[in-house]
Amino acid sequence: MTSPAARAALDLTADLPVSDLEDLYRDLHRHPELSLQEHRTAGRFAERLKKAGYETAEGIGGTGVVGVLRNGLVVVGTSQFLQQVFVGLTLVLAVALDDTLRRFIHSSWRVRAAAAAPTEAKTA
Repeated sequence: MTSPAARAALDLTADLPVSDLEDLYRDLHRHPELSLQEHRTAGRFAERLKKAGYETAEGIGGTGVVGVLRNGLVVVGTSQFLQQVFVGLTLVLAVALDDTLRRFIHSSWRVRAAAAAPTEAKTA
């Protein structure tokens, strides 16, 4: 027997193009890419965003992709100028976060490499 929450989730997702999503899932797993070098994956997602009507910006922080949907709605009654400021700030924060994570990962690799390096025995 299916719980009410599971039934609601199934009802909400009944119209999704599951076979299309399955194909994307299988394709991404057939062509794995190294971390921070996901150029093919980024290209696939940028292509899907463009096909869905999003404006895309590619290469954010290396391989990042941003999709912007311009549907004419006014967000919480703010002016278009402020909406553009918020979009710009979001992009700046995304790039800053990506840069910070890259530096953290790089420094943690150096720490691990230094810890794993063999040390010379001291002779008295």
